Amino acid sequence: MLDLEPLPTVFKAPAALAPEAVQLHENKPGNIEREVDHTFGDVEAGFDAAALVREERFHYAEVTHAMMEPNAALAEWDAERGRLTLHSVTQVPYYVHLALARCLRLDESQIRVIKPFVGGGFGHRTETLNFEIIAALLARAAAGAVKVELSREETFLTIAADRKPTCG
Repeated sequence: MLDLEPLPTVFKAPAALAPEAVQLHENKPGNIEREVDHTFGDVEAGFDAAALVREERFHYAEVTHAMMEPNAALAEWDAERGRLTLHSVTQVPYYVHLALARCLRLDESQIRVIKPFVGGGFGHRTETLNFEIIAALLARAAAGAVKVELSREETFLTIAADRKPTCG
């Protein structure tokens, strides 16, 4: 049985980023998953040369990439050898491989990720998605094979949850 520690509920990003906020993961200081700096050219010179500069904050809804094939994974657990094989529609099998090793607490040599030739993911599948981890966990628990395939509606409903899984 798992011992779960209730954490305070946070609904807004500024509250999660505040210095007094509970840090959710040791390796994610400030509760920041990752920072990306896309700065091209001399930004200050661009502002200085601009006829109009307007500073504003923009918020937008989640989007989905609407790729043709569904989000799907087939996980097969070999109980005798303690090995996992995952067939997934991922665009980056290496990331899925690393996430599975971390989440299932397995050595990387015990996991094989197979990426079949499928249509475009348009960026949606560049990180490990929750259905891949779920399929692997269920296959190990069942000591067999588990297929997880999301309908279009399920993909729309879970898009916000389909972010890089963080396993303890």
